[in-house]
Amino acid sequence: MNSEFEISPIIEAYEEIYFANNNGHYLKSPQTKGIFHKFAVSLITSVILIVVSLSIGNFSFDNTPTTPLLLLMVLFCIGQIVTIIFFLGFMQKALEIKQWKKQIRNYLKKLKVTKVYKVILTDSYFTIVQDDTEKILSWSSIIKAELNSEYISLEGQENFFVPAKCITQGNYPKLRKTLSEKLKHAKVEPQNSLK
Repeated sequence: MNSEFEISPIIEAYEEIYFANNNGHYLKSPQTKGIFHKFAVSLITSVILIVVSLSIGNFSFDNTPTTPLLLLMVLFCIGQIVTIIFFLGFMQKALEIKQWKKQIRNYLKKLKVTKVYKVILTDSYFTIVQDDTEKILSWSSIIKAELNSEYISLEGQENFFVPAKCITQGNYPKLRKTLSEKLKHAKVEPQNSLK
């Protein structure tokens, strides 16, 4: 077996998959959505507690704060600590997203100027050719594979990702079938399924 498949790097096709489901969005992405909501709720709760504390402002005759006021002040302090913890967690996730987006943008810029991009499949090797760079991988070096109707993703000592839209329609099923035969550990979805 010796098969060669040309890849046309269509940047929009890559972006469509990489940034699906609000990936890359700081507030709506699956990575930050939950912690941002917790941060917002704890911040609102802290503000409510300080407003209630200031409005109570009941002091006894000897100018000492009343028990409810002290309790509200303690709750406010605890709320501030929780808010800071959630804020730091949110910032950590947001920085991870920023770094991920930067890596994706750099990769897509590199793809945009690529003139030759193809894969060559043999009985023993999987070869990725990108302009002057040639990466030869043995089939056993690919440890994780996902093959579906939208894209092909291979992970190992080198990673390979290509959307279905970047390969001519007649060649994509052929490439997918060949890879699924070589990679028995691949997750293969039916050809007509959509995520």
